[in-house]
Amino acid sequence: MIRDARRLEPDYQQKMKEISGEVPEWIVIPPMKGPYGDQIVERKSFQGNSWAISAKADKDKIIRILSMLNYLFTDEEAYPNFAYGIKGIHWDVVDGKIKNKTSELSKEMKEKYLWVDHYRMPRRGDDAEYFSFQNPKTAEAFKNNQQYVGPTLPGNLLTPDPSDTLDADRQRFINESLVKFMTGKEPLSSWDNFLQTLDTKFDMQKYKDSAIKQFKEAGIIK
Repeated sequence: MIRDARRLEPDYQQKMKEISGEVPEWIVIPPMKGPYGDQIVERKSFQGNSWAISAKADKDKIIRILSMLNYLFTDEEAYPNFAYGIKGIHWDVVDGKIKNKTSELSKEMKEKYLWVDHYRMPRRGDDAEYFSFQNPKTAEAFKNNQQYVGPTLPGNLLTPDPSDTLDADRQRFINESLVKFMTGKEPLSSWDNFLQTLDTKFDMQKYKDSAIKQFKEAGIIK
């Protein structure tokens, strides 16, 4: 086991025992090394939340909404309140560190403050404190897993250029062509024609210019 450390939690262990009559011994093993020395099981990714703003919203309202979202996802001091809940009830500061107290709450208290779940949108998927592990082995497995999580790929930072009217068609052409090359429906001898079509028909240079500009703004390239 390397990824799903949550299966070590008491609730999951109890379900395993009810179904199979026993709890299996979980052995954590590192992933294999790739040809370039990489040893990862996954890469860090961005939050996958989706938002919708009414077309009736005027400019001032849109700015307020976007400001609120920016606050939700970037303010470090606000993060504990949105990720864990109410200070003093769901979490507190102990010895200078945040301690999640959710697991200590009674069923009645959890139901009373169930509404705080609506505000946990920006919590991070690798936040060990948020998960409040109840089994020491889970925390150990989670920590072990994190050392095999690679950085986010630079391409995830790119957003389509609104003025690039060929973006969707270009991406579709690339995906369909790659499938043809991989399945043998298109011979590799046609690769140069593929690249030429991207340049002439789909204005690949416009995409390259946009990507370079965004990478420079993000500090990935100079």
